[in-house]
Amino acid sequence: MRVQRELDETKIVLHKTIESVLERNVKLEDLVMKSEGLSSQSKLFYKQAKKQNSCCLVM
Repeated sequence: MRVQRELDETKIVLHKTIESVLERNVKLEDLVMKSEGLSSQSKLFYKQAKKQNSCCLVM
């Protein structure tokens, strides 16, 4: 009985740990997607700012 109870408790802890890892993975994937979007936006901003600055230097 004691061993079975400990096994059941271990199983519960293991399931919670697996769920936590899966949730963390989803959050990490979301963070990666957001950072890729931010990187693209910052590159676009840099190009546009560079164009604007070169335009002003000509005047």
